[in-house]
Amino acid sequence: MPLATRIKWLRIAVPALAVAVAGAYMLLNPQRGGEVRPVEVECRAGLLIPLYAYPMPTRELVRLREEYPGLPIIVIVNPSNGPGSKLDAARYAGAVEELRAANITVVGYVYTSYTRRPLRDVERDVERYASWYELDGLFVDEVTCDDNASHLDYYRRIAEYARSQDLKLVIANPGTWAAEEYFGIFDIVVIWENPRYPPPDGLSRYRGLRDRAAVLVYGQESLDPQALRELIDNVKWIYITNDGGENPWDTLSTHLREMAREIAEASAP
Repeated sequence: MPLATRIKWLRIAVPALAVAVAGAYMLLNPQRGGEVRPVEVECRAGLLIPLYAYPMPTRELVRLREEYPGLPIIVIVNPSNGPGSKLDAARYAGAVEELRAANITVVGYVYTSYTRRPLRDVERDVERYASWYELDGLFVDEVTCDDNASHLDYYRRIAEYARSQDLKLVIANPGTWAAEEYFGIFDIVVIWENPRYPPPDGLSRYRGLRDRAAVLVYGQESLDPQALRELIDNVKWIYITNDGGENPWDTLSTHLREMAREIAEASAP
């Protein structure tokens, strides 16, 4: 190609490429100069965020909601290994109100010690959440994963009691592959809580239960887009954090916006 022709071609191609790159950037980076540019995509997956921290980073979560209005978000609060005291409730009230006003679902944490905790103690925590907090549901931790009839009955009673107290969304965390019976008791079941991504062959077992299955991955310094796409194909509720240590849920993930972009991109028509 003659030099003059090459120069003419570059004058046309380079600006066109710049426009294309800028358009892609704005799709995946909806903020510009403080302005929020919503990504209008109804997302196939959502974020289930354990946030056992105070003060809670509510503004960052509300801003994420503004950027991705079609992204379902559930936040788990854990004031003191459960509802704590009335003082804890007063401290969390503003954060919970702000999140719920932004159409972010908020649920409260209780532990069960794999059915070893007395049922009445768990019910008392449920009552405190219902009386002291304005929440959407309950997150039940340390849940068994087998199909033992007495275990299932224990969790069925907790779920029914929570719903009777107007905590309508009840989530269970076995943290590992769980019997399908748990999906008949709970609205969402965490089938994986681990510092590594779940193997695809295990995930595929739950594809028929995708809308009610969740995966939590911690200790990830960087986000693996391919692994995240695999999760999106198999489960609806996802959270991946760089946090680790004894409590990997005491800070908000540095991958938060990258996760949201990937989910939005995977959901685009």
